[in-house]
Amino acid sequence: MKKILLFSFLFLGINSYGQYMYPVKVENCKIDRFCLDCGDTLAGYDQKAFTKLEQELNKELDLNKLTGRIGFQVLVAPNKTGCVISHTDESNSTVTKKIIEKLNKFKKWTPSITDGKIELKTSINVVFEIQNNTISGEIVRVDFAEFEKSFDYPTDPEILNNTYQYKNESLSNYTISVWDTKNSNLHNNNIMKIAVDKSELVWVISSFELLTFNGKDFKKMQYNDSLNDPGYHRILIDTNDIVWLNQDREIYSIKNHKWQKHPLNLSYDNSVYNITENPKKQEIFVSFEGGLAIYNNQRWDFLHQEILKKLPSNRINFTQRDSNNKLWISTFNGSVVLNKNNELVKLEHLTSLLKNKYINSMDEDQNGNLYFLFGEFDIKKDMQGQSGVIIYYLNNTFTQFSIENSGIATDNSFSKLLYDKEDDILWIATYNAGLIRYDLKKDSWENYHSKNSMLPTSKITDMAFDKNYNLYLATDQGLVKLEKR
Repeated sequence: MKKILLFSFLFLGINSYGQYMYPVKVENCKIDRFCLDCGDTLAGYDQKAFTKLEQELNKELDLNKLTGRIGFQVLVAPNKTGCVISHTDESNSTVTKKIIEKLNKFKKWTPSITDGKIELKTSINVVFEIQNNTISGEIVRVDFAEFEKSFDYPTDPEILNNTYQYKNESLSNYTISVWDTKNSNLHNNNIMKIAVDKSELVWVISSFELLTFNGKDFKKMQYNDSLNDPGYHRILIDTNDIVWLNQDREIYSIKNHKWQKHPLNLSYDNSVYNITENPKKQEIFVSFEGGLAIYNNQRWDFLHQEILKKLPSNRINFTQRDSNNKLWISTFNGSVVLNKNNELVKLEHLTSLLKNKYINSMDEDQNGNLYFLFGEFDIKKDMQGQSGVIIYYLNNTFTQFSIENSGIATDNSFSKLLYDKEDDILWIATYNAGLIRYDLKKDSWENYHSKNSMLPTSKITDMAFDKNYNLYLATDQGLVKLEKR
């Protein structure tokens, strides 16, 4: 089986650019998850139909005195349709617009097949060349080695907050350590997800591979020692020290080094967005495209619109239960909370601050106050908007932090939020603005990134505490640890 590179706009953040092959984005497609030029049988097109498309372009376009090449990134779906999501023509010329129109209407694409199954969506590159008043196109396959190298460089900080004066007085209280391909046996610097178990063993997903890190060496983990790495996306270690993993539409758990596959029987359309837990009741929540799966007492139950009529959508991206037994459910058509009486309340009914918001991340302090990363979502465009931090206090009041009223460094690229119960610190990871530290006692903000600290990059995709609240960061430049001095 060929190597598969998978991308997800909701796993990595819609505002990150790693999913686009070309610099000019086209925002007219539904984009959630796809693989890059993957499959035992690669995606392509019916040659006869594509030749007809070329003939139509040559007839309709004025190519006089034009020469050059234009590349288009096309997502090919199982129903043989395609959609252009990026291209190389920064002038957005009439020729490019006409080609995009033709490619989007073309219905003779052939989807990729892996292990006898059609992939949900596949990204391929179609390059058109104009020469001698004639235009012709062909698929250009991805050189995976060069493609991965092209992303192996630090992300510079993009700080949108130009008014807050960051003193970063607490930075000296931490020792920053970095493990990457240069100083360890890590094979790929792209750390996507991270978790730490009770023995201080660090579990990471690096370029969709599952690894463990004991402080010195990285070790690859595989289900049943399979020769085909399935590609992992989500990881959670619960209060019982059980590791939970998501691979495509499959859910696995690892307990005492023994793997178990959980038969959720999710369809090809059911991308998994999040795995979270409720330690108090020992529940596991799997939020996915078709609803919510809840694991408790060795059984799975499902929640969706057929069961809960007032649920805004079956497209659930995040779920968490707080210590007061409220179940917070986030969808891309609005978010709700299921209270103690099993009444479903829209979040905008709690406060207007939460109107049209979805939950990206959530944590709770020892007093029961809740900390949220919220974002806006345009359901029509399938795109994210601005996001920010909101604190929900026990007295039912809210505080919102943004770049206008706080030291929040950005407003559109948050990846994770964690609360340090030991020091009363709120940590916020971002995709392009580094690490944000908020001291709730002092009401002070700090911002660490690659230009003002020992952090190797400003892109942080995930983070996790060890038992001493030392902070591990998953970045595009390796594994990072902030250890308290």
